Amino acid sequence: MEAYFLENEDILKLDEQNFSEVEVLDAEIALKSGRKTGDGRIDILAKYGGEYLGIVEIKLNEINELSLRQLEDYLSVSAQILNLGEYWQESAAPKWVGLSELKHDFPDYIQGGFGVVDLTSNAEDIFQRWGHKRHYIKEEEVIQLQDQTISTCNQWHTENIKTFINQAEKLGLRIELK
Repeated sequence: MEAYFLENEDILKLDEQNFSEVEVLDAEIALKSGRKTGDGRIDILAKYGGEYLGIVEIKLNEINELSLRQLEDYLSVSAQILNLGEYWQESAAPKWVGLSELKHDFPDYIQGGFGVVDLTSNAEDIFQRWGHKRHYIKEEEVIQLQDQTISTCNQWHTENIKTFINQAEKLGLRIELK
C-alpha cells in the first residue's frame, strides 16, 4: 500500500484548497525515541504547499486512540524529523497539522493541570473516571479537526485566562469581547 501512495501522491490531498498541493518527501523514516514505548518509524512524510508537513501513518485496521497517540508521539519529536534529512528548505519553520500544533501554540501549562485542549476521548475518560467534567464534551461543544475531535478545558480563573490572552497576542491573535 505504501508503494501505491508513493506513486500516487494526489491520493494524500486533504482538500481542494489548503492541502491540495502535496509532495511525498520520504518514507520509512526511523526515529530514535519516537514513541513513548521506544523507537518509531514514520511511514510517509509529506509536504503540503509551502507551509505544512504531515505524517502519513498506514494502518491495516481502523484508526483508534493508540494510532492517534503514535502520531502525537512522532509530532513531539518533530525537530528530530527535520534534522534527519533535507526535508524543509523554506525560510519559516513548518507548521504541523493536528492537535499537536494547537498544543505547541497553547501549551498545557497555560491552563494548568488539564491543558487548554485535549482529545475528546481523553476528556471523556477524565469525566468517566472522576465524575467531574474538566472539558467541554457535549456534541455541540467539541471541535472537529481534520482527523480528530478535540475538547477545550473548562477550568479557568483570572490568572490562567491572562496567560492565555498573552499567548494569543504573542501569536498575533486578537481577542475581543462582544
